[in-house]
Amino acid sequence: MFRRAIVIIYYMSFHIEFELTWIWDTLYRQSIAKYREERKRQDFKEYEIALYDRQIRLWGVQAQEKIRSASILLITLSALSNEIAKNLVLAGISTLTILDSAIVTEADLGAQFFLSQADVGRNRAEAAAPQIRKLNPRVKVVVDTTPEAEVKSDYYSQFDVVIAIDLAPMRLGLINTMTRFYRKRFYAAGLHGIGERKGKQAYNLGPGDAVTKRG
Repeated sequence: MFRRAIVIIYYMSFHIEFELTWIWDTLYRQSIAKYREERKRQDFKEYEIALYDRQIRLWGVQAQEKIRSASILLITLSALSNEIAKNLVLAGISTLTILDSAIVTEADLGAQFFLSQADVGRNRAEAAAPQIRKLNPRVKVVVDTTPEAEVKSDYYSQFDVVIAIDLAPMRLGLINTMTRFYRKRFYAAGLHGIGERKGKQAYNLGPGDAVTKRG
């Protein structure tokens, strides 16, 4: 009787898992079919649905559409920025603007995988941009070599999200004020300590959403 109970439980578990998988696939196919029908009147391509298939399965077609239309500003191309730029471009955003006036040094080569020895002496953003574009040619990558401290306050109004990396607290405070004024989402992060193993991050998504974390 005990063995029979185990067999029954195993069979039920397998059956439930099969049913859940079937339901998930059915809902996903229905969602994709509905979305394709909606997008026939617009410019979403079939190859884009295939390209971002895993993401659409995770967070849905409507969320992917928001990502697809997002314009993001990334300030300072540091080691941490490399990972951020890579993930944003692979996710399929519309435009990534990199604001960085710094020059590539030998120290950058040990922490940034978009740069090589031949890039030493060049602008950091300009040197990395070709490699970033290769990750996803459908994403527009724009380089701005203007020093961050010299951009005008309305500069931030053209972006949906602003991300600042490794900036001084005073500069972060000013950018936070400007992004709040223009109602733009703002993220800030930085690395510090031996081997840059510790970090800090902050974000401001609107009134009451300001958060700072240290690790």
